[in-house]
Amino acid sequence: TGKGEDLLMENCFRPTDWVLGRIISLGDARRYMISTAETELGVVRAMSSPHPEQQMKPLTWKEMECPISGKKRIQKSGKTKQINK
Repeated sequence: TGKGEDLLMENCFRPTDWVLGRIISLGDARRYMISTAETELGVVRAMSSPHPEQQMKPLTWKEMECPISGKKRIQKSGKTKQINK
């Protein structure tokens, strides 16, 4: 069993989320199959429901939190790499 098997799709992503994924199949002319099974893939930007101007912060690979309200929600978070400037 893998990590992703205990998540429901509706808990992983929301319509306004920015999601980093890997194309695994081109499918047909209108569909692509995208995977977020790797650690660094998943939601990289999600906005808070009670505070739409506020970006959620990842707590774990499957939970995010609004820094203002403290409201938590289940989402498949991508572990992004820091870029040094």
